[in-house]
Parts: sequence; C-alpha cells; structure tokens
Amino acid sequence: MAAQNKKSLSAVVATGPGAAVDTLGAGVVSMHVIASAVTTGGTVKLQGSPDNTNWSDLATRTVSANGTTTDTVTVAVKWIRANVTARTDGTYTAFVTTGGYGQANWNTD
Repeated sequence: MAAQNKKSLSAVVATGPGAAVDTLGAGVVSMHVIASAVTTGGTVKLQGSPDNTNWSDLATRTVSANGTTTDTVTVAVKWIRANVTARTDGTYTAFVTTGGYGQANWNTD
C-alpha cells in the first residue's frame, strides 16, 4: 500500500463533492481542510464508499474561521472524498490522504 496525498477540493465556493480517491487498501485516512475568507462558515465532510457510488459520512468538520483542520479516521472503504455539504461563505480546499502520508507534506502537492 502506497501512501498518497490528493487534492479533493480546490478553492471551492459552493456546496458539492470533490474528487474521489482510491484508498489503495489503507486503513487510516485523513482529510485536511484549508479555509479562507470565512466569517460564518460551512461544513465539510470526509466520506467513504465501497463502490464510488454509495457514500457515507466518516467525519464532519464545521468550519467557522480561517485556518487548517485535520480529521483522521480508521476505515475499511475503497474510496474517499471531501464534500462541502453546507456553506454560508468562505473558500475551501481539501486534501485527502491515505497510508500515513505526513501532514508536513500534504500542502505542497
């Protein structure tokens, strides 16, 4: 299993799912959300799927200020993605990582 870091959301200003990423069998996955221009905020969820069609929530992050947050979960799913499910304002970028990819590297890919 290779560690990987993929951008799922790229400076989005609307609700909706980001790109799906194959976990390559990783048992631990993370979502790193970078928020800017936030005054009220929004909600970003880390979601998992066995088939890239049916999605379930793995972690929920309520964003109410600018900055970076990380959620890490242990799962057995084939696919993960970030999904902005509610938004009042702000711009959101999200990286999803698998296989122990270090936070020191995620924001450079």
